[in-house]
Amino acid sequence: ADGRAANNLFGIKADARWQGERVKLGTLEYRDGIARREVAAFRSYASVAESFDDFADFILTSPRYRPALAAADSDQWLQRLQQAGYATDPAYADKIRAIMQRPAFVEAVNQARAAEVAQAELAQADSAQAASAQTGVKHG
Repeated sequence: ADGRAANNLFGIKADARWQGERVKLGTLEYRDGIARREVAAFRSYASVAESFDDFADFILTSPRYRPALAAADSDQWLQRLQQAGYATDPAYADKIRAIMQRPAFVEAVNQARAAEVAQAELAQADSAQAASAQTGVKHG
């Protein structure tokens, strides 16, 4: 490992198609059911936001993940992602599910949802105010 902050929240490796920055890190990979320590090149991002954007692009544009995108819920999505080969760890889906059930994760998701609702309400209020201004109606 070279110690640089990679901001790679999703563990996406940097294969030959990746044209961006890379960082070599130790990783635990499963080959034929056997766990092995390896060093692999991972994608490196300037920010966490870039990591999220690339993850979305990676999943949306890779045909092998289409079944996961058609999942009915998060459990099915995780199973299909694992089946498509997203991670070599046979317990990947169970491990992510366990993280998603932690109180800190649930609280973070709830806070993000509340922020989205508040932002949508503000946008709606701004839109209504702009429409009122155009028609000359004043709100009190």
